Amino acid sequence: MNEPMNTMMAERRPVTNFGMLSPEGLQHTAAELGLSLSLTALLRCREYFRLRELRDPTVGELRFLDALTSLRATLPAATLIDGVCGSDEDRRIFADILRQGETLMQDGESMALHVNGLQSMSGRYLARCGAIPHHKSLKCGHVAEFSALGLGRAKGPTLTLGSVMAAQMAEDKAPRSAPYLLLLFPTGQAPFEREVTAFFDAHQAFGLTPLAVPHGEGVFPHLLALETGVSIDTAGLLYFNPDEGLSALASYGKGTVLFTAPQHALPLLLGKGAPITLLGQRTPGTKRLVLHHGNTLLLTAENGLLHALLAPYHVRPTVTARTERLLALDKAEDDTTLLLGMTTEKGCADTLLRTVGQLVAAGGDPKHMTATALLELPPMSETVLSEALACLLDLHRITCELAIPSCHHRQITRPGLTTPRLTVFLAAERREPREEEFAATWASAMSTKAYDQMRAILYPTN
Repeated sequence: MNEPMNTMMAERRPVTNFGMLSPEGLQHTAAELGLSLSLTALLRCREYFRLRELRDPTVGELRFLDALTSLRATLPAATLIDGVCGSDEDRRIFADILRQGETLMQDGESMALHVNGLQSMSGRYLARCGAIPHHKSLKCGHVAEFSALGLGRAKGPTLTLGSVMAAQMAEDKAPRSAPYLLLLFPTGQAPFEREVTAFFDAHQAFGLTPLAVPHGEGVFPHLLALETGVSIDTAGLLYFNPDEGLSALASYGKGTVLFTAPQHALPLLLGKGAPITLLGQRTPGTKRLVLHHGNTLLLTAENGLLHALLAPYHVRPTVTARTERLLALDKAEDDTTLLLGMTTEKGCADTLLRTVGQLVAAGGDPKHMTATALLELPPMSETVLSEALACLLDLHRITCELAIPSCHHRQITRPGLTTPRLTVFLAAERREPREEEFAATWASAMSTKAYDQMRAILYPTN
């Protein structure tokens, strides 16, 4: 018997009497198996397998659940921000975010603020006040995402800063319910976005629908966001070694494109030798993750358990002092639209204000302006969050003070990063350029952060 099968057999061993273990027994078992699950999570596992599955879990199941929970804990959604420490101004901005969030809450909702909610708050609040995004289809993301979607659907100019891109994308009319889930891997022989474009262009008639471009989080957080259950056969997965154990699968699919395909397309896709793998298939009518190796069942668990194991981490970080650094700045345009983009770290206020001024000076209409922003993050920690907040609080204040509508904000986890960075794109309808004195007037108001003067300059009443 080969070694991978020996590993599989060891991981299929049930943890005997798991459902009867005391809290102390659970912690002892966790230590023996090398698990980092909290006692609360272990108790939830115990009750789930005892009451829902009516059996003991296997070693492999517990190790996979532990690895997936640990990975998801590094993502922005796992950290809830209860408050911030820092300057009076930072605390005032955060208080404004909380006030806006409470205004937007529906009856019965509780306030739970994470990075995504913080980043999108000003856009949601301004929309409630009537400042609706003029460019409702303006989106940002990794260039591979747009390559998969097909840039032929883009309306107006597109702009790329490093690996981040923005474009106005027509709504996706393609059905997203095809049963089979596949992954496209990079070959390393060309930029991945070029390989993605070539692959999806060559298979337009196959009914493929891109779902996500997993980064540091791997594919499983995206699978958990689907409306159905998922069944995965590990026997045919590219670049997965069963000898590493089931826990290694938790981070599977980094740097790929997740897409769906109908059954009739599978023989053609898989027979061409492309760097793709059949990940699995949806299981309509269920919300359950099933992992198997051929006919050997490895794991079965309801999605509710997977979500319940991730306990939110409440923090009150100190916002990093601003040492704003510009990393990229560029523009694109056509006859009707101006599009400017900027990437910064450890703050964005000065660069964003200058970019707004440049856009308007070039003829961008501030009354028909829209922002979208992508935050790239290392795996989450309090230090990472502190540095990210320096950018996000600046973004919030400026978009609120200048009444700039925004939409479709994004966060991407990039394990290779050491410092969070924020890319902001601004699109505006093209009008006549402002007169020469506009630049000097804007710079003067900007230098003192005189937002009332900047609003008067952007939106003159006479």
